[in-house]
Amino acid sequence: MENIQQLLQIHAEKGVPMEMSVPFLLKLAGRGVEETANEAGFTRTHFYLTLRGERTPPEGLRQLLEKRLGQDLWKVYREIDDRNLAQ
Repeated sequence: MENIQQLLQIHAEKGVPMEMSVPFLLKLAGRGVEETANEAGFTRTHFYLTLRGERTPPEGLRQLLEKRLGQDLWKVYREIDDRNLAQ
């Protein structure tokens, strides 16, 4: 899990979009996008729209991804964005 958390941090720092990062990280965690989307009650399309920022991430999805990836990915990306803006 620690490796996945480190990779998430690196992806956010390098500007890798969530819709590219999350499927890769889920695969490392032994899970798939479709399985995760279904468990959260979404279609794969809605899941990707949420990762792209075109939909607000519901709390259930945030919690599920945090459980799978070890961190709230929206929080990680927001903190990196805030840090970059402050520089």
